[in-house]
Amino acid sequence: TIVDTPLTGQTDAQGTWYSEVPGGDIVVEVSGPAGSAFVTTQKQVTPLDTEVTVLEVALKSGVSVRGTVTAASQPVGDAAVRVDGFDYLHTTTADNGHYTLVVPVGDYTLQVTKTGYVGAAKQQTFSGTQATVDFVLTKPSFDISTLLGFQVEIERLEGTGNTRTL
Repeated sequence: TIVDTPLTGQTDAQGTWYSEVPGGDIVVEVSGPAGSAFVTTQKQVTPLDTEVTVLEVALKSGVSVRGTVTAASQPVGDAAVRVDGFDYLHTTTADNGHYTLVVPVGDYTLQVTKTGYVGAAKQQTFSGTQATVDFVLTKPSFDISTLLGFQVEIERLEGTGNTRTL
């Protein structure tokens, strides 16, 4: 996928993909087949208008993280689950609160947010081929679903008394 464009495609049997793109900086996002344990990656490239630019990408195996997101012991569907620092490593939960996301091997923080809830984050060392990370979101005692008329997702809520920091 060429990020922020409608250009997508699949590699051929040799792993080659060709696309005509305008010159200038572009970001190419490469993912493995659906259901695989390859980590999605992004690479920036600057092709020139009149030349062929070759970009080689080697996908790495990652850790398949599965889990459930709940609030008040009920599943939370359509919650955003993402790897902190990697905007392109994300998914959403199904209606039953379940999610699956492939992350690189190493130490990472997973964050979960959903409009109307206070989000949650967990830092963990990921190794091997599978991991389970469950999250519990909370609903505050006041409405936090909109701010100045826009829907918002709150990562954390801090404060005491009548003072709250979002």
